[in-house]
Amino acid sequence: TGFPVVGIPGTIDNDLAYTDMTLGFDTAVNNVLWAINALRDTMQSHNKVTFVEVMGRGCGDIALHAGITGGAEYVLIPEMPFDMEKISMEIKESAARGKKSNLVLVAEGAGNMDDLCDYFEKTTGMQARRTRLGFIQRGGSPSARDRETASRMGYEAVQSLAEGRGNRIICTQDGKVVDLDME
Repeated sequence: TGFPVVGIPGTIDNDLAYTDMTLGFDTAVNNVLWAINALRDTMQSHNKVTFVEVMGRGCGDIALHAGITGGAEYVLIPEMPFDMEKISMEIKESAARGKKSNLVLVAEGAGNMDDLCDYFEKTTGMQARRTRLGFIQRGGSPSARDRETASRMGYEAVQSLAEGRGNRIICTQDGKVVDLDME
């Protein structure tokens, strides 16, 4: 009844609990990292506070990983509560001490970016630059890591089918490619 199926996790959100890394996630993080690196040059030369919205309605992994590797001062994700008043005051205080720019990376599920920026401007008297990366995160050539992981997962999927094993899902756990029962 039916035929054997083997799945490979492909989503930029990295929101599947059974795998450490989904295909597309590393590419999306690298696309965000490229964008915030380009923005940082302008931010620093023009003394700007920039809010950058990235994808992630239910999972803030893109924002978190890009924020850590890109040096964001603040990363707002749906999984963790944050105090916008405290963040606003810390940015205002750092500006008073001479810090020229601040980057706030916002996963779209963490809150409405326009509301966050409006609140920041109202409480600090400073201007917030708004950038929404949108679908730029999804496009482009896959990163080397995604290509390598896809090759390893594809090989394992073919091996499973060749050995007559179906209803499987291929994933990564602790750096290894593993084959799990879909159930």
